[in-house]
Amino acid sequence: LLVVANSLYESKYGGKRALGKHSWAFGKALLRSIRIAGTFSVICVLWSLWSSPSLSDWFSMWSAAGVTLVSVVWFGLFFLGATLVCLVATFVFEGPSGIATGNVGSRSEPFPFLRTAFATGIPILLLFLIGQQRVYSRIGETGSELISSVRTKRLSLPDAALLERGYYENLTTLNRFNTQLWQLYMKKPKDWVVLSQTEAIRYTDSFLGIELVPSTSIVFHGNKLSTNQWGMRDKEYQQNRPVDTYRIAMLGGSVVMGSGVADGKTFEWVLEERLNHENDGRTYARYEILNFGVGGYGPISRLMALENKALSFEPNAVFSVAHTRDYFHAINLLVHMNRLGVESPYGFLREIVGKAGIDAKMTEIEAARALNPFGDEIVAWAYRRTAEVCQQQGLVPVWILMPSGVGVREDKNTAKLTRFARNAGFTVLNLLDVFDNKKVGSLRTAAWDWHPNARAHRLIADRLYNELLTTQGMLPFVHSTNQTSAKALDSSRSGSLR
Repeated sequence: LLVVANSLYESKYGGKRALGKHSWAFGKALLRSIRIAGTFSVICVLWSLWSSPSLSDWFSMWSAAGVTLVSVVWFGLFFLGATLVCLVATFVFEGPSGIATGNVGSRSEPFPFLRTAFATGIPILLLFLIGQQRVYSRIGETGSELISSVRTKRLSLPDAALLERGYYENLTTLNRFNTQLWQLYMKKPKDWVVLSQTEAIRYTDSFLGIELVPSTSIVFHGNKLSTNQWGMRDKEYQQNRPVDTYRIAMLGGSVVMGSGVADGKTFEWVLEERLNHENDGRTYARYEILNFGVGGYGPISRLMALENKALSFEPNAVFSVAHTRDYFHAINLLVHMNRLGVESPYGFLREIVGKAGIDAKMTEIEAARALNPFGDEIVAWAYRRTAEVCQQQGLVPVWILMPSGVGVREDKNTAKLTRFARNAGFTVLNLLDVFDNKKVGSLRTAAWDWHPNARAHRLIADRLYNELLTTQGMLPFVHSTNQTSAKALDSSRSGSLR
């Protein structure tokens, strides 16, 4: 409607254009600059509406931003700055002598080539120089990370969150505004369904939400996905821990579960085989890693999987695989269960929900926004509770930070999460850089799927194995002899584990 109205106005009252010459008028240039800034401001507001999934989400966004005196002042300053930029640009490109306007056939002034070449060439040269690693690495950590993120082809944080959420809930909003997701999903075949649409997943009546169906075998994302009698993506194990066996319970989400890779190719499977291959049998006859990973499990779900499932298998150690988006998963679980009317079994979480004031009538955006201020408390509590359960049972608690996916931008909370884990009593292993300096396309399950493929899982297994060796003082079951480096160990395959 605005475009049509503006077109009708221009056709009736628009200025007449003709070749020739006239003087540069400050008043006219200022008026045009104000109109340009005003048009840009209107476009920004319209774009916020265009990129919102619904009107309720759009109004929710405005209520979150808030209209205060400070925000009005900032907008006024921005508008003034935009007007001045337009005014200066008009003067630079047109000059006080004006542009060539007037009668048809009259001679116009020579085109100011050097001026325009200088005005466009210098910024391009500066952008090129700033984009060089040797240059932007010298401008400080924040600036360096910003420029590096612009140069790297990765999904944005909101798109990555949508991708993760849709993976197990089928709630992804994919449309023309999520440009990268839309481009990726246009390549996706029709049989590339989300996990929740398969027979391998079932919904529970508990706060856990979802779990894998026991004794199931399906083809998921082109590869076989099978579960054992206990509902694990793993080989068959007896529930009681065998004598002379060191057993590890592996907790996590879709990366641990091995989304998109075939049976026997997950990193925990590869790691277990290597532990047993390198085992000299002097302390333990065998090592077992039980995979309790399920797509979408965050810190709260990992805790529940430990208490309700893993403990009954008598593990010696618990590996809790975390991601930088643990905040997203924790808050998303509380929001989703609240909308379903499922109450948390933990009094602490019920108190947080009460403090946040969320209810089933709120939109997901509103509920998540109300819970966001409590994110630190929720995640830190989940870590403490997990470590406490392990310590009460005499288990070794290990917290492993892994990439959320291949080529996905990570949240900037690594230091905070690591501090929470250490304060809780975990042994901390950081594997965030496991895919650094590797080609993204060669490690993804597919171009439209950020999950690590079989090759990437082998990289994770090798890195985790080497990390376990270097932390032998913290993890009593790991010990290497006559090895000077992880590379020598990997080539000789003769290290002994304890």
